[in-house]
Amino acid sequence: MTTIIMFSYEVGNNSSTNTTDFDKTATITESWICVVLIVAGLLINILVLTALVTVSDEIFNKSVRLIFSIIVGGCILIGTSGLILSIMNLICGYFNLTPSIGVCRAYIGLYLIGGAVRYTFMATSAIVIFLLVRLKNAVKIWKISVALTVVLLLIIVALCLPAISESMTGVLFIQGVSCFPYSKSNSNADIYLGFLIILFPVLSYVIVITVPILTLFYLKQHNISGDVSPQRALIKFTFLLIIGNTLNLLSQLVPIIEFYGRHPVDIQDDEDKVITMLYYRSILNYISLLPSSLMIILYFKSIRHQVCSLLKLKGCRGKF
Repeated sequence: MTTIIMFSYEVGNNSSTNTTDFDKTATITESWICVVLIVAGLLINILVLTALVTVSDEIFNKSVRLIFSIIVGGCILIGTSGLILSIMNLICGYFNLTPSIGVCRAYIGLYLIGGAVRYTFMATSAIVIFLLVRLKNAVKIWKISVALTVVLLLIIVALCLPAISESMTGVLFIQGVSCFPYSKSNSNADIYLGFLIILFPVLSYVIVITVPILTLFYLKQHNISGDVSPQRALIKFTFLLIIGNTLNLLSQLVPIIEFYGRHPVDIQDDEDKVITMLYYRSILNYISLLPSSLMIILYFKSIRHQVCSLLKLKGCRGKF
C-alpha cells in the first residue's frame, strides 16, 4: 500500500494561501538541485570509469582497475536511479501527476545495491592490494579478483532485493511526489535491515582500515625485495578512500538511523523535520558520488593522463 503525505503551508501556520503552489515549488526546487548534482557526478564518474577501462595494463594493474571500476560503477548506479527519480518528481510536480510506485521501489533497490557495491568493493580493494604484496602473481591475482567480483555482486543483489519487498519496506511520497522508504513495523524487517547496515557499511570500514595496516606490517616484517612503491602508493590511496567515502556513510546511515525505522504516523506528526532531512539526505547522497572518482584522478597520474587523452586537452599531460 502506498502512503501519500501532502505537506502544506498550513503546517505550523494559520495562513492557507497558495499552499499547492508552495508544495510544488518546494518539490521542483529540490528535484532540480538533485538533477544538477547527479548530472555532474555522472559525467565525472563515467569519465573516470572510461579511463580505468581504457588505460594500459602495463601502466595500471588490471586487478586494481577492476575493483576501482566496480566502485565507480556503484556510484553510476546510484546516480542513474536518482536521476530517473528526480525527473519523475519534476514531471509529477509540473503536471500534477500521480507518482509511480514502481519507479520508487526500483530507485530504493538500485540505491541499496549501489551503496552496498561501493562499500563492499572499497573493502575488496584493500584485500586485492594485500594479495598484490603477498602473492606477486599477477595472473593468479587477476583470477581471484574476477571470481571475487562475480561472487560478491551476486551476494549483494541477493541480500538487497528482500529489503525492498512490500513485507519489509513501505513507500511514502512526501509532498505528493518525493520518494521515501520506511521500515514496516515488524521485528523481521528491523533485524534484517539492521543486519544489512552492519554487514555493508560497518564491516567494510573495519576491513578497509585493518587490512592496509596488516599489509604495511607485512611489508615491514618480511623485508620485501624489489620496488614496492606502487603497492605502498595503493595502500595510501586506500586510507584516502576511507576519508572520502565517510561522506558516503553519512549520506546513507544518518537518514536511515533517523527515519527509516519510524512508522508513517510518527513521520506525519513531524512534517517539518522530515522535509529538512529529506533535503539533507538527497543533497549529501548525490554529493557523495564525487569523492571516489575525484581522488582516483588526483592520486593516480596514469589516470589523469588518460582523462586528458579522452578529453583531448592539449598540453594537459605535461601540466599534470
